[in-house]
Amino acid sequence: MSDRTTTETVTDGSERHRLQFEFSRDAYERLNRMKDEAHAASYAELVRNALRLYEWFIQQQNAGYEIGLIKDDKVVKEVKFVF
Repeated sequence: MSDRTTTETVTDGSERHRLQFEFSRDAYERLNRMKDEAHAASYAELVRNALRLYEWFIQQQNAGYEIGLIKDDKVVKEVKFVF
């Protein structure tokens, strides 16, 4: 995957950054499936939501918390993220 970045100033004076990514066919199909499953209106919405979630995981793990999967009131699996 490669990317290109441009920066533009919009009419309200704020700055926006436009990113353009190139995905392999498999990665693009995965992105499409995730967009549908998440009911995201756009790829941008999907990426923003993914970034929020990933940022939260990093913050929690850096604060010493463990993240786990719970099913039927039992911890089934601990989730570790490698940064």
